[in-house]
Amino acid sequence: MTNAERQKLMERTQLLNARMAELEQYSSNPVVADIMNEYTQEINKLDSLIGTKREYMYNFIGGGWNSEWAYTQEEAIEQAQARWGEDKRLQVDIKSFSVATDAALKTALSLFY
Repeated sequence: MTNAERQKLMERTQLLNARMAELEQYSSNPVVADIMNEYTQEINKLDSLIGTKREYMYNFIGGGWNSEWAYTQEEAIEQAQARWGEDKRLQVDIKSFSVATDAALKTALSLFY
């Protein structure tokens, strides 16, 4: 997820919450209650997406890999650059960032065995 995508999800959550507040006065209507239930389900899904950090794997130019936990890919890149920026031997390859999968982690960790 990118910062822009996360921002759009946050804006959608705010919009749905505002709509829910406006609909509250009509909640005794079964149709409105159904709509509010749908909004609540969507808000819960969005909150889960927005509030969950993901593990991003990346490579170093010249070899090696590591990972960062972050909400977005841009955030992971910033963290990695802050973490390794002073070390000239470990230059972060920003094009290599991707969400870590179990298979990718298993393959990368197998290099240590």
